[in-house]
Amino acid sequence: RTETGLPSRMDGGFELPPKVEAWVTAVEKRLADGSRVPTVECAVLTATVLRQVAMAVIPTGEGSSLGIDKVQQAVRVVGRRIATAAHSRERLVVENVARRVMRILREEEEKGSGRKGVTEAIVDFVEDMEEAIDRIAEQAVEHLHAREVVFTFGWSHTVEMFLRDAAKHRKFEVIVAENAPDCDGHGLARVLASEDSLDVTVIPDAAIFAMMARVHKVIVSANAVMANGTVLAPAGLQLVATAAKHHAVPLVICVGTHKLSPVFPHDPHSFNELLNPSRILSFEDNARIKPTSVANPAFDFIPSSLVTLFITNIGGYPPSHIYRLINDQYDDVDAEL
Repeated sequence: RTETGLPSRMDGGFELPPKVEAWVTAVEKRLADGSRVPTVECAVLTATVLRQVAMAVIPTGEGSSLGIDKVQQAVRVVGRRIATAAHSRERLVVENVARRVMRILREEEEKGSGRKGVTEAIVDFVEDMEEAIDRIAEQAVEHLHAREVVFTFGWSHTVEMFLRDAAKHRKFEVIVAENAPDCDGHGLARVLASEDSLDVTVIPDAAIFAMMARVHKVIVSANAVMANGTVLAPAGLQLVATAAKHHAVPLVICVGTHKLSPVFPHDPHSFNELLNPSRILSFEDNARIKPTSVANPAFDFIPSSLVTLFITNIGGYPPSHIYRLINDQYDDVDAEL
């Protein structure tokens, strides 16, 4: 058994070689250690270890069949293991990567490819994810114009690169909501202030609705985009999206295709996570007043009706087009990992 309590033996009697098992365990530990793992790093780690798992299962003989059922079962089980170890903010990405690898395996089986073909296809997939943020940022100049006022929330590396790329060609103003209680918006503001062509202002979350009246576009990122276009985003973005809708301000969400999930959010609460409430109201303060129940959710769910445009690493798409992108990414049979 692994340190996470899950069996190292695959369903069907296959056991991972010790070296591959060590890689899987290392990824589980990396995603479970409590530190925030960038989404792209999480996706790349998962795809890389699943490639090693596939190579351990695929027969080595030249021209041998992939043994697709056995390989996919191994990838599926290891994908579940890694997803179980990951925090909620990375879990959907891990599952998406496992689904995409299984789609690649089927495509290579249909082509008659062997180990080399599978390896090259997964390596190409990894490279696409590593370049996703750059591909998204390259589109910034098409969407941001001179002297516009752009609003963002908290600190997303994808949004940071998007705005900095636009700043190479345009002079505009950025309003950053601080995203309490983490207040990581201050960090983004400091980074953006180093760009001569940007005027940056930080505001408290309480001022979001009032400031939205002078904004031209809202540019944010998200943790995942579900099958019906619903967006799983950091808590607080529901307020931003609602304010933008009220003031008829376009809401643009920057996401890599590895964040597109074929799962329908029938029960949104099952995807959420309640964080330590002391970040909102300390235990000492709560003890001095009437005992209060405080909820500190990790995520907000934003309906597709509030979103204007998704900018992905393969282009910009309206919410109505998301289901086609998801169909291009995954097979229906893998919706339930």
